[in-house]
Parts: sequence; structure tokens; C-alpha cells
Amino acid sequence: MSSKFGISTSTFGIKSFASFIENCLLPNNCFGQNFVFCSFYPFCYIMSTIKSILADYNVPTTTKFGLDSFKKGWYTETGTNAGDQAMSVKVEKILYQGKSKYQDIVVFESAKWGRVLALDNAVQLTEMDEFSWQEMATYLPLNSHPNPKKVLVIGGGDGGTVRDITKHPLVESVTMCEIDETVIEMSKKYLPFMAKGFDSPKLTLHIGDGVEFMKNHQNEFDVIITDSTDPKGRGGTNNLSCAYLHRKKSSVTPFLLI
Repeated sequence: MSSKFGISTSTFGIKSFASFIENCLLPNNCFGQNFVFCSFYPFCYIMSTIKSILADYNVPTTTKFGLDSFKKGWYTETGTNAGDQAMSVKVEKILYQGKSKYQDIVVFESAKWGRVLALDNAVQLTEMDEFSWQEMATYLPLNSHPNPKKVLVIGGGDGGTVRDITKHPLVESVTMCEIDETVIEMSKKYLPFMAKGFDSPKLTLHIGDGVEFMKNHQNEFDVIITDSTDPKGRGGTNNLSCAYLHRKKSSVTPFLLI
């Protein structure tokens, strides 16, 4: 994967070099008479091979990341706000690709990472390592509270956070407020290893805006966990605003704020 990424980054150079030879040197006989007459056809074959390889690589135009932005059959995302580095994963099969009221949603099968969920061209989880996020996001705050009976989750539409919260023996109830119902539906259908959290009798599910929900539920919860997208773009910026954090503080009991 890394070597192919290297080829992609030098695509401009390869194309420029090929174009220079094909359009400048060959017509003007810059390689000499023998090269043109004796090696022209082998050279054309080499050029054709290079072009066929480069045909799979698509130089991004308006869409910099996502499906097929780096190479056909691959998914690419950036891990930085500046978009100055990226990671690509080979797609074995696209399970779902669509747009909800709030965001673009893609679920696909990959060879190495298993099933992958991406929202607005950003990977949210992979089947192989989703536990590393879910366990850290849930067990640390729950085990830091002496009696975490009532837990609120903002976001977390894949169900993984709720799945792990309900494993804690002291948790009596979990309330989830997720704005995008389509994420929940797609997770139940394609990510059952995550969505099993929705089957818990401890769960109460609300579809709506988390900030608005907390306005109407003051001092009700022992622990609040935000399972949202990264703090960039429309969704992330809204979730991590000062107003959001203020509402979060007002909704939690005095002992702990997460």
C-alpha cells in the first residue's frame, strides 16, 4: 500500500516525463535515427504500459478524499485538518453508499481491516480495531466514577459505545441522543458486532440534536460521553463548541463531567 501511495504522489512527474518524450523528443528525433526506427515500437509498448498503470490513479479535483480519490477501488482519508497526509485502504466490496440528511455515509468491506464505516470522507471505525476506541471512551470515565448509574451518550450511532457501557455492572440506564437515524439503521444492518448495543434493555434512544436534548435534561446523568466525529467540519465544530460544553456541564451531576 505504501509503495502504491508513493507512485500516486509522483504521478505528475511520470506523466510530465512521458508527455515530454512522446510529444517533444520523439517528433524531433532527439534520440537519433537508430533509436526512432529501431526502438520506436518497443518504446510505444512501454509508454502504453505506463499509461495503463497510471489510468487507475485519479488525480483529485473537487473531491480530495473518499472512494476512488487516490486509486480506483481504494478508500482514502486524511488524518489532519490541513489534509497534508493521507491513508488509503483497498476496498473489497461496497456494502452501502448514500447520503443522509446530515452527511455522506459509506460502509465497505476491506481485506485487512474488515468492515469500515466512513462519514463525510472520514473513517469512523474499522472492525479490526474499533475496540481500542470504544473501551477507552467508556471504561475510563465509568471506572473513574464511584457510582455511574445513569449514563448519557451524545452521538455513537454505530452502537459500540452503548455496547461497552452496558457491560459495567453499576450502570442501570443508558440514554443515547443521536442526530442521524440513518447511521443507526446502517450499523444495525452492516455492523452487527457494534450495533448489538441497541439490543440492551438498559438503553433509551432519542433521535435529535444533543445540545437541544441537554437543554431539557439538567443534572440528570452521572456520566456523559460524547461519541462524535472529529473536531473538524460542520459536525465536529458544532459538537465541541463552547455552548455545547456549557450544556454538558449543566446536565451532569456534580461529581464528574466527561
